[in-house]
Amino acid sequence: MANDQHFGKICIITLSLLLFGVTSNCPPGKFGWKCNVECKCKTDTSLRCNEATGKCKEGCDNDSYGPHCLFEKSCMYDEVGEMYTGTVNMTEKGIPCRQWDYINDNAKFLKGDNPQNFCRNPGLGLSGAYAFKPWCYVDRSQNDTTGSDFEYCELQKCSCPKYLFGTGCTKQCHCNMTDEVCDAMNGRCKSGCAPGWVGSGCQKKCDIGKYGSGCSQTCEKCDRDDCDPETGVCRSGCVKGYSGLYCNKNCPPGKFGWKCNVECKCKTDTSLRCNEATGKCKEGCDNDSYGPHCLFDKSCMYDVAGESYTGTVNVTAEGIPCRQWDYINDNAKFLQGDNPQNFCRNPELSGAYASKPWCFVDRSQNDTTGSNFGYCELQKCSCPKYLFGTGCTKQCHCNMTDEVCDAMNGRCKSGCAPGWVGSGCQKKCDIGKYGSGCSQTCEKCDRDDCDPETGVCRSGCVKGYSGLYCNKKCDIGKYGSGCSQTCEKCDRDDCDPETGVCRSGCVKGYSGLYCNKSCEVGRFGKDCAFLCGNCKHGNPCNVLTGVCMGCADGYDTRDIMCQTKCDIGKYGSGCSQTCEKCDRDDCDPETGVCRSGCVKGYSGLYCNKKCDIGKYGSGCSQTCEKCDRDDCDPETGVCRSGCVKGYSGLYCNKSCEVGRFGKDCAFLCGNCKHGNPCNVLTGVCMGCADGYDTRDIMCQTKCIDGKFGAHCSKRCGNCKDGESCHHAKGTCENSCKAGYHGDGCSQQCDDYFYGEGCTHACGNCENNSTCDRASGFCLNGCLDGYSGTRCHMEVLQEETEWWIIAVAVVSSVGVLLVVACIVTVCIRRFKSRSVPLKHGRAEDAARNGQAFEPVGVERRITSASSDDSDDNEEIGNVPSTGDPATAHDGYLI
Repeated sequence: MANDQHFGKICIITLSLLLFGVTSNCPPGKFGWKCNVECKCKTDTSLRCNEATGKCKEGCDNDSYGPHCLFEKSCMYDEVGEMYTGTVNMTEKGIPCRQWDYINDNAKFLKGDNPQNFCRNPGLGLSGAYAFKPWCYVDRSQNDTTGSDFEYCELQKCSCPKYLFGTGCTKQCHCNMTDEVCDAMNGRCKSGCAPGWVGSGCQKKCDIGKYGSGCSQTCEKCDRDDCDPETGVCRSGCVKGYSGLYCNKNCPPGKFGWKCNVECKCKTDTSLRCNEATGKCKEGCDNDSYGPHCLFDKSCMYDVAGESYTGTVNVTAEGIPCRQWDYINDNAKFLQGDNPQNFCRNPELSGAYASKPWCFVDRSQNDTTGSNFGYCELQKCSCPKYLFGTGCTKQCHCNMTDEVCDAMNGRCKSGCAPGWVGSGCQKKCDIGKYGSGCSQTCEKCDRDDCDPETGVCRSGCVKGYSGLYCNKKCDIGKYGSGCSQTCEKCDRDDCDPETGVCRSGCVKGYSGLYCNKSCEVGRFGKDCAFLCGNCKHGNPCNVLTGVCMGCADGYDTRDIMCQTKCDIGKYGSGCSQTCEKCDRDDCDPETGVCRSGCVKGYSGLYCNKKCDIGKYGSGCSQTCEKCDRDDCDPETGVCRSGCVKGYSGLYCNKSCEVGRFGKDCAFLCGNCKHGNPCNVLTGVCMGCADGYDTRDIMCQTKCIDGKFGAHCSKRCGNCKDGESCHHAKGTCENSCKAGYHGDGCSQQCDDYFYGEGCTHACGNCENNSTCDRASGFCLNGCLDGYSGTRCHMEVLQEETEWWIIAVAVVSSVGVLLVVACIVTVCIRRFKSRSVPLKHGRAEDAARNGQAFEPVGVERRITSASSDDSDDNEEIGNVPSTGDPATAHDGYLI
């Protein structure tokens, strides 16, 4: 019997497990809910796919690929084909693909993939970005001018196999009609959701405590309301007093307690059965029983002093009948609801009890005991089967469930039942222990709360585990209590089985600890770690690949992620436009506006405007200098047509040097007055220097026609050998011609002088007249006693007596003394009134190193040089004319 019961318990657990689908395996080649999805692993049936996920342990067969080996090699199952590992090797234009090792780049292929010459969409660059669909390298012909060495492949999207749907076909259909194929996009079922599933795509399990179609049914008396969402079978056992797969069965009528093996004796109406857990009768005991469980015969007492006795014995130990308890008015307190009548009782009196039941009696007159009560003799009740201890309140927990334990201490000959220990098998296993002798440790039960008998976790599993015994780790992609929650968008479905935190990051397009947040606008890729490029019109990039549907102006469309700016010198949509005359070709890649200014010679935002006349340099910001017609080179500023008058240099920024004028300062100024510069534009002088004709306003014409000096107002022309005089000074280059002297040779020799420089004194001409100023000839002859053309030769007379000479000498001396006296007086009287010599005479004499003496005084002049043979002749006394004013040009006396 015991073995049968134990076997029955095992059968129940096993049936439960079968219904839950926990321990059963799908047939080879099948997986998933109801094992209705076919996987295509390698043909060896021993290498079947995972029953939960469909993943092939040893790879796919030759015609399939993908994590579940579900897809044909001619299609791609993800959005942009980055997971494609099929065998298509032709581009959309029909060009054969080249081997991927043709070029050494940083393409990142899926682990274990052998790309050969097949279309792929590998990760590229540091960000691991993808194109918007698979592609391959191609070998273009020489006539192909497209310039790129790759092309895209045209692959159809894979259709999901039967019973799968969604992106990557990762979700299973849960249709009411199990052979129905749900919608491939959203999982909707025409027949509605299967029992245990709700939601638009039938992907949500029933809440705890609910099960069945539409989750409309409530679990029965399942421990913690934990029933299977499809069947309602209680997965964690029943609450006390209930049994069965659904925990909807009470103990049989008249049974209660552990294993429902204790019989209670309630009133005969079977509808009024006892409490399945405590045995308490809800409507009282039958006529032969009493006590809280209606277990005891009314002729015995079950407690030590009988204070709980409510039976029908009414005779004392002495055989004296008991009197009615209302015979005496005292303070006896009976049990609530008891009708003591004349039955033996042990009521409370003044807060105390007697040693055993008693009653009042009516003694005879001969009785000398003097007491009016007597004790009743009641036997101790023996405990019913499976109960023991005082009041029979304890249940036996024997290993052999039909064994009757010791009535006093509960000891079992077969030992304690699993889950119980102690001398009376009354102590349940400590928390975390179960089984025979509490020798086994609960698995991953929540709060270590496993059933002390079976080890079944009563409060569910800690997060990360599932199953009745919580000894099964969550499958990949599941987490939480009972593995009831599905990982969010974790990479490789790898979330922490306890918390759901994604351990390997998120799939592309999602972020956050739980990968339940879609990428913010402007971000993409794994964990949304990358910033989108510059997509057209500010549109977001693809959250998985980062690919833009067209680039914003200024970005190279050859970079499908639009992160590469236009090459230097290019701008606009597709970088198709060329910058104008920007400095260093630096234009804004979007607008073409020149950011570093223009090359020299151009201006404007786009540097497409040549400099206006008169402007040059970067941005045409500089003004040409004094260029003729404002014509300077727009780049350098060099004046191309020369300078305006008054300026010179390449840039015409230099004023004419002093003494130059005109266009490019090419002309020399004339001879302006006082050495002043001429007008740099016209060359006109503000007056001419001496020797230049003022009728020539540029003072470049020297005095002519024998004129010289200021305004050519002086005349000259008596130069030696007919030479012209100096135009400014009037001087002759080689000296004056004979007979003239002075600065401009304009003065004839003074009287009595002649020759070049008027340095020769005339001879003794007739009548004391002057000689010819040029030749020195005496034109009217000589004085008596002289001869020669210049009358220099004295004629001597032999007849002259000595005495005559003596008289003449004495007379001369006397005259000289008189003259001396007169001169002395005149000098003192007219000291300050001396009159200069007539111009030229004394001055010329002094200049030529000669002494000048007044006429009438004997003198001798010796010339340093002479032009004729008479130069060295002695010249005698020059006779006086008798008129001092005309006789010589000495001092006026």
